[in-house]
Amino acid sequence: MRAYSGRLRVLTTALLGVRAHCTSTSLPSDAISLASTLYSLSPPPRLVAIITGGGAQLAPWLLATPGASRTVLEVTVPYARASLTSILGVAPDRS
Repeated sequence: MRAYSGRLRVLTTALLGVRAHCTSTSLPSDAISLASTLYSLSPPPRLVAIITGGGAQLAPWLLATPGASRTVLEVTVPYARASLTSILGVAPDRS
């Protein structure tokens, strides 16, 4: 995992107000609204997303919204439990 300077915030899709369980390939309006709001901030935030499970759908939603290249630095999807443990530094209670 890369080291990034600055503030680290851990957000969940519930905190962001995005329906991660959506199975549609179309972009949900709440995801577009969230991404558009993030990308319009001045200066734009620098986002590194580590997402798991159903939240992995957030990656294409973020990247398909105009302005992503100014904000999204990296998206990582640790699929195996060992990979997630490596990123967190501790085995999660559940994943």
